[in-house]
Amino acid sequence: DFFGGQGVLLWQEEATDRKAGLVWGAAAPKTGDLRAEKRKQIYPAMGMVTRIAQMVARTVKRALAKERQKFQDDAEYVRGLREQWEPDSQARLAQISQGTDAGPS
Repeated sequence: DFFGGQGVLLWQEEATDRKAGLVWGAAAPKTGDLRAEKRKQIYPAMGMVTRIAQMVARTVKRALAKERQKFQDDAEYVRGLREQWEPDSQARLAQISQGTDAGPS
């Protein structure tokens, strides 16, 4: 298992200081000899492994973008509601946000 829960190999997107490509993950072999052995094992399927890693990374990126957008939309909705609340409700929400509200009295 090269991906998923084990995290032996991960797809890393391109950045200013690095090229896009596969990198060793947290569950990768720790020594150079063991990594060389793992490379030998996956070399015949490297093209397919690379495409799968890219696909997984892009799918996760899209899912996270959708979740972030949903959180942003929800926050904007709550902000709009807050403006309509009575001062007592606004004060209670502020206490809850700051962690100083002990719950219903």
